[in-house]
Amino acid sequence: MKFLILGLLFVGYAAASALEWTDPLARIVAGQFIDIEIVPWQVSLQANNEHVCGGVIFDKDIVVTAAHCVFQKRRSSLTIRAGSSNSSSGGQVVAVADIVIHENCSPTFFKNDISVLLLKNNLEFNKAVKSIEFANESPVDGATALVSGWGVIEECLQCSSNILKGSTMKIIGRNECISNKYHYGDFVAPDCICAYTRGEGPSGRDSGGPLVSNGKLVGLVYWGIGSGRIGYPTVFTDVAVHHKWILNTVAKLRKRNPKQIS
Repeated sequence: MKFLILGLLFVGYAAASALEWTDPLARIVAGQFIDIEIVPWQVSLQANNEHVCGGVIFDKDIVVTAAHCVFQKRRSSLTIRAGSSNSSSGGQVVAVADIVIHENCSPTFFKNDISVLLLKNNLEFNKAVKSIEFANESPVDGATALVSGWGVIEECLQCSSNILKGSTMKIIGRNECISNKYHYGDFVAPDCICAYTRGEGPSGRDSGGPLVSNGKLVGLVYWGIGSGRIGYPTVFTDVAVHHKWILNTVAKLRKRNPKQIS
């Protein structure tokens, strides 16, 4: 029996776009391959030149991802690849200069799984590389969202895709996610939201990637059981809960690493 607890499973996908919900976006409903220009804020976080997680562009010099993606990793081994649908080639590759992990991050209690990365060089923005607005309010229940990433394509950690994929999901608020309707209970921390599509969803190596709804980043892939299993939504870090922390951390990183922001 295949039972993958991808717990600190980590999943990342982008969502509904700052573009309008156009036909190309509406058709991404079954884990289809997508072009990076649909989700230009998506990046691949790499360790020793291998994809390990997703991430999201906050600004030309800042990427936000899950804390567990950078735990116990040498900063010098980390780079991000932006602007490519292929996690192993193309686009812009930039080294990570500094990292801040949320001071109250707790893998034991599944909370505050967020970190901010300062890049050594600024990204060059173009149609395939853009920042996205970070939500300061949690998404409404039932809202449509788009998740994207390069994670596993079935419940098999060896079955990953180096070509970007995406899938639409429905937002499930925390109160509903911890109810008896699902099976997580209080494992879903107060700073988390859930999203679900039966038979589809982010999987291993998608952690830290974007969940976008109504043109804003609303979540970062965190954990879940399986991928789209009945009764088991994917859990995301709620970006709105951490909005002030993100702004303060960006300011802290820039202050201790002064450089020209152009």
